[in-house]
Amino acid sequence: YCENYDPYVPWEGNYFGYRADFENTVRKTITDKSSDLSKTCSYPNSLILLESPRTWDVRPDFYFTEDDKIIMDVPVDYESATNKVIPFNIKATNSIDESKVLDMQMTIVDVDEPADPIIADILDQITVQENTVFVSNFSVISDSNETVSISLSGDDADKFEVSSNNLLAFKTAPNFEVPTDTDSDNVYKVTLSASTGSASASMDIEVTVINAVEESDPPAFSDFTYTTTSVDVASESKNITFTVRVKDASGVGNDHGVARLYPDGFSANSVAAPAWTLKSGNDKDGIWETTMTVPQGQASGEYYFSSGQFTDANGIGKTCSTNYTDTSNSGSCGVKQNWTVDNGAESDPPAFSDFTYTTTSVD
Repeated sequence: YCENYDPYVPWEGNYFGYRADFENTVRKTITDKSSDLSKTCSYPNSLILLESPRTWDVRPDFYFTEDDKIIMDVPVDYESATNKVIPFNIKATNSIDESKVLDMQMTIVDVDEPADPIIADILDQITVQENTVFVSNFSVISDSNETVSISLSGDDADKFEVSSNNLLAFKTAPNFEVPTDTDSDNVYKVTLSASTGSASASMDIEVTVINAVEESDPPAFSDFTYTTTSVDVASESKNITFTVRVKDASGVGNDHGVARLYPDGFSANSVAAPAWTLKSGNDKDGIWETTMTVPQGQASGEYYFSSGQFTDANGIGKTCSTNYTDTSNSGSCGVKQNWTVDNGAESDPPAFSDFTYTTTSVD
């Protein structure tokens, strides 16, 4: 510092910094970082010095900028500051040691500070199945007018990404058999942070990846039941309720096609049922139910039942059917059964008898 300028000029006390005016043309901010704060450099032109008295809880550095503004490195917080009015002075000294001191004070005023943002609608402990990228949606609540920025940090942050619509997801679907988290234990650690610049919040999240049952078996049917095997629809519609137990290690979905009664060996419209609903159990082992309404006047005859496909999470499906004649699905519901529909109409062909004739020969 100042090796081209002599001599050192002692000052009356410690200081924060000073401004040098070189021939009144160039203004430059200089801060003495030497260990001896009782000395500074003497320049051929005027010097302006910030010095004591000062009263600080945590002393910030005051200094001049090139455009003659007084600023400080460490902001003072109104709520934590013991002294709300901080005195200091500016001392100007020229090259012949003429000086003048201007006493000043800084008054700290309170400002409305927005509350920290709140990260919501996401858990800190999340479990996902392997081969899945989606982790969770989340929301950020903020009363600030500033833009909220989202960031990720933590041991496994590089495995995740956040979309513009606040969705946390894996960049690449995790494999339970080959974990890529830091501890290789299928528990991925990430910190989700939201910041407005003046306020911030964060949440530590652990995402546990569980093993998916990777099997190729179709759903299995059992315990197929029905409320009746015949209906008389001559004067009104009649209902038949069907239930079936469906088991699948991967779990079946909710789209099972349409369950129907199909005419067995004759031409007539089939009878459709509403969608199956899960009556008890779960998607891996549950009792499903549907109630079919056979309309009044439905064509008389024998009908067989077919459920439409129950399809599991691996895309493997199977139809529950009671058909006698379809060998690929015959009895897949666990039973072979037909339903008799009677609409009251006479269905027998004409019957002949008492056939007579006057002769058996003519000339």
